[in-house]
Amino acid sequence: MLLLILIDLLFVFILSVVMTFIQIAALEDLTAMMEMGGEATMGLANMDQNPEQVISGVQQVTRDEDFQRHLRSATKLLLMMVFSGYLIWTLFQGLAWWLVHRLVSERKQSYLRYMKNFAGQSIIVYGGFVIILGLWVKFVLSSQIAVMPWISMGTINLIFWTIAGIWWYFGLLSYTMVSDFAYRNTKEAFRFGVKKALYTAQTIIVIAIMVLMIHLIAKIPWIAKTPPALLIVGVFLLMPLFSFTRLMLFETRKMHWPYVEIEKKPKPEVSGHRDREEVRHHHKHKNR
Repeated sequence: MLLLILIDLLFVFILSVVMTFIQIAALEDLTAMMEMGGEATMGLANMDQNPEQVISGVQQVTRDEDFQRHLRSATKLLLMMVFSGYLIWTLFQGLAWWLVHRLVSERKQSYLRYMKNFAGQSIIVYGGFVIILGLWVKFVLSSQIAVMPWISMGTINLIFWTIAGIWWYFGLLSYTMVSDFAYRNTKEAFRFGVKKALYTAQTIIVIAIMVLMIHLIAKIPWIAKTPPALLIVGVFLLMPLFSFTRLMLFETRKMHWPYVEIEKKPKPEVSGHRDREEVRHHHKHKNR
């Protein structure tokens, strides 16, 4: 358990440091693009009085060479952020899930075998979440700049958190599957998550209650105002909860969706090959 807590602490620390450095590097490009856009459109508040001027300014600034340079730089940093997040997630969380797998799974896998599947499944899980997050940002920005937004921020956030929660629900279940193929693990996770939702819901409710209890503890006034106290709550309550969540999901899957080995069908004999063997045997017998 202590090893798992240490892995999660390293994961959070390294991810935070890497993301902070990339965001700082991207801040210069984003600030420059915002300033150039504001000068060209005379501010988005001008949309009511002169919408044509705003549209013309946007079209003009997007063709500017300096704007394009900053846009390319910001795009590269964004891709670097996505790839770094995937790499850090796979290395640290893959190790943590494998340790729990070795502890409770009914079918043990080597580290390399499990990590190969974990990396493949994380492309789907992590990549899908990045897409969902990108769509959320797009809708938020559209709502912010629209004169009469067609959907409120509260509704956007509710839809985002619902879709993201469902996505991670199936994603985490896929890490509990123990076949030798990432595709089969992902497919089995969706089947298990739907067909045995009543049982997985019980596990999730237990985890949600524990999250709520930790949240209420962190909201205690003297703890909320004391950074060292918040750090202690995070290390001694939140980090063990991560390990407990993995353990509970593995046990739930093992109890209600045990691994079943797929029987390999014997290869049928090729009739042409068998006929040739019979002819060859007949000729040998005749020559004798």
